[in-house]
Amino acid sequence: MAWLTIAVIITMFVILFKTSLPPDVVFLSAITILFITGAVDEKSALGGFSSASVVTVAAMFIVVGGLYQTGVLKWVVNHVLGRPKSYAMAIIRLLFPAALLSSVVTDSVVTALFYQSCENLG
Repeated sequence: MAWLTIAVIITMFVILFKTSLPPDVVFLSAITILFITGAVDEKSALGGFSSASVVTVAAMFIVVGGLYQTGVLKWVVNHVLGRPKSYAMAIIRLLFPAALLSSVVTDSVVTALFYQSCENLG
């Protein structure tokens, strides 16, 4: 089983580097292969999905997706972040909302929120 695991991991990295497949598809495929072959058990394969952090980040992507579809996210980003003229100004404008949110929620949620915001607007 160790050789199979090593082969799956190497194949996974090759696929990540050589193709444009989304990382979530590659990682879920790898864990599925390892689970089906018996290299990992149910608890190990699905254990990460029961983490409160994972559920929170997934919920934030759903909420941000809803905000994007309704146009609220675009309005907020345009009014809070605006269209900075320089890279330094963009960082400064992003610093304060991120710092404010980080004081209330976990950093991974803030990262997911701003990543999704930038991806949808860019």
